[in-house]
Amino acid sequence: MNRIIIADIDLKDKILKIKPKTGFQSKRIPQLLIDEIPDLFNYPKDAYLFGRKDFGQYWEANETSRRNDYSDYFLEVKKEFGLRKDYGLYSFRHTFITKPYNTFIKEMTPKEAESTIMSITRHTTKTALRKYLREINAYIPDDYSMYL
Repeated sequence: MNRIIIADIDLKDKILKIKPKTGFQSKRIPQLLIDEIPDLFNYPKDAYLFGRKDFGQYWEANETSRRNDYSDYFLEVKKEFGLRKDYGLYSFRHTFITKPYNTFIKEMTPKEAESTIMSITRHTTKTALRKYLREINAYIPDDYSMYL
C-alpha cells in the first residue's frame, strides 16, 4: 500500500501494478473501488497514491516510516471501534475475501470457486488457499442437522 504511486494505476483497463518485495504483480481493480478513486489525472504520476494526509502526494520518508505512520492511524481507528489488539490492517484482507468466497461456493463447483479465489488472493497452491480459508473461517457450512 505504501509503495503504490499514481503511475501504478491504470483506470482505463482497471489494473493495479504492484511491486512487492519479491517481483512484480498486476491485479484487477474491482469497479467498487474504481468508483471511489478520485480523478487521478490531476496528480503527479510519480507521487504516492496514499500520501501522508491525502491522495497523490510526495512523501519524503522511507518505506518503514510510511508503514509506521499508517499503523499509527489504524491504532486510532481500532480505539474508536473498540477492536482488540489482535486486529491488524491485514485482518481486513482476510475478512473481505470471505464474502466472495461464500458467494462463489454457492454458484460454482468447489474447484471453480477455489480457482477464482486463487486469482484474487494470489495463493500459488490449492493447499495454501485451503489452509488460508480454514484459518479465517471463510466457509460456513449450511445446516447439517439432517445428517446427525
